[in-house]
Amino acid sequence: MPLKTASHISQLDGQRITGINYSQLRALCRISGRRDGVISQSSEEAHEEFMNSYQKIFLRPKKIMPAIPLGKIRTPPSLKAVESQASQERSRSQSQGKQTQEILISHAIKALKKIPIERIQQDLQAIHKVLKIFPCFTTQLSEEVLHKISSIAIVETWERGQIIYGHNGFYLILKGFVKPYTYEDSKEDQKMVAEMLVQDYAMKRSLIQGCQFYLDWPKVSIDHLAKLIQLRTFPVNQVLVKEGRVCPFVAYICEGECSILQDIGSLINPAKKKGGGIKSVVVGRLGPMESFGEISVLQDQPSPCTIVTATELEAGIIQPETLQGIDPVTISLMLQTAQPMCGKLSQEEKYKEYKRQEKSKEWDHIKKQVLSDALFYNGIRQGCGKWTLNRGPGKTTDK
Repeated sequence: MPLKTASHISQLDGQRITGINYSQLRALCRISGRRDGVISQSSEEAHEEFMNSYQKIFLRPKKIMPAIPLGKIRTPPSLKAVESQASQERSRSQSQGKQTQEILISHAIKALKKIPIERIQQDLQAIHKVLKIFPCFTTQLSEEVLHKISSIAIVETWERGQIIYGHNGFYLILKGFVKPYTYEDSKEDQKMVAEMLVQDYAMKRSLIQGCQFYLDWPKVSIDHLAKLIQLRTFPVNQVLVKEGRVCPFVAYICEGECSILQDIGSLINPAKKKGGGIKSVVVGRLGPMESFGEISVLQDQPSPCTIVTATELEAGIIQPETLQGIDPVTISLMLQTAQPMCGKLSQEEKYKEYKRQEKSKEWDHIKKQVLSDALFYNGIRQGCGKWTLNRGPGKTTDK
């Protein structure tokens, strides 16, 4: 079979030819049974092998795949970049979680400063969420117990260097830190702690005896109450007892004062007795070495008046549940000793006292307004000097 050279063949079957593969050509020429002459013919086997193999002698150009624009390729991020991004997300999440926790604790502290009977549902929920932050609670206490603790827990502030005894309950540290104090191995430390306990007990005992109506009490009964007292500090303007509700505790005032208030809204406007705002009159004061709450707690009676702290108050209090196991003689003495908190003012006297107090408030307001106007008229402003007169913009005259 005659062959054409690469110079005469530029295309084969529509495909471009670039040259001849001579090693394949020599192999093709060595096929057994093939004949080059016109008279003699190749065998069928040689002809079939030749037809299947002759395409291999032609060299064709390599196919070039179309290029992909580099701008459209997204390079996968490196492992370091992925770890950095994950770290930033964790830090952001932790920061947001810490901020949320601080807001929650702040709300819980405000709620704990209220007496339990004044707390609303949102206050109880905030306290409950803070309690669940502590694993020691969630692993050992049920939800029912946590809700109960939320309704009776209170907040206390201790100064540096004070010793805190946990025999009356447990404490959660919301701010600051404490250091455990052990004294089992030191006789001197045992002696010091014993002296402190004696002094603490003596102070509680003298607090009760200092009250005017407890002076003649027997020592045994005073000792019974002294063992139940807990010392507390209350801020200014905190409602300790609310009119129409049972007192939350019996209190013995050590330092500070309380105002005794009574609602007289029905006397001023009987038609607006409900929902018209509370009109209260100060009917009395309570000071050091005075007590309140005995009758309300022991006989489960609503208080006839409201008691609000007029100054910061230091007092010893006795919780109602601790009085349940006290002996009948001491209870009887407490009921006989307790005095009415609201005095014996008639309705007319209360109304007159209310009018007097309102006039006093109005007069104080007028005096402050006149003084403020006089200072403003003379150009005396805070931070500008006592004798500086401002007669216009940019003009200042010193007397």
